Amino acid sequence: RTGLCIKDRLIISKIRKLTLNGSHKTSTQRCISANLPWNTFKNRLANIMPFESNRVCLQPIRGIEGSDYINASFIDGYRHQKAYIATQGPLAQTTEDLWRMLWEHNSTIVVMLTKLHEMGRYSCFSVCIFILLCLH
Repeated sequence: RTGLCIKDRLIISKIRKLTLNGSHKTSTQRCISANLPWNTFKNRLANIMPFESNRVCLQPIRGIEGSDYINASFIDGYRHQKAYIATQGPLAQTTEDLWRMLWEHNSTIVVMLTKLHEMGRYSCFSVCIFILLCLH
């Protein structure tokens, strides 16, 4: 009747069930920690935030709300889950969080995939330059 094969109909049926059961959330609902008032200033861009399901959590610092948050996500590798971490270039106010993440997750290699300068200014806080120099 619809021209869809059985496999396609099953996939569509599963998607509808997820949507009806409320399992399909809007992007802001999936990024709860990123949207908390004490964390929003840590996001370089308002539309790029980590999902709760794969965000990198820092060890919380007692008495500091949101100290466990950094705009970073785990990425699965070919052989291992959570093999890599993707994060934004640090802002001046998130530099310490970046260093904490590198230390807490025993990160030994850092790869920067952005230009140092964009439109006449640094694209991320100068700590990135220091990281690159430390690795050579």
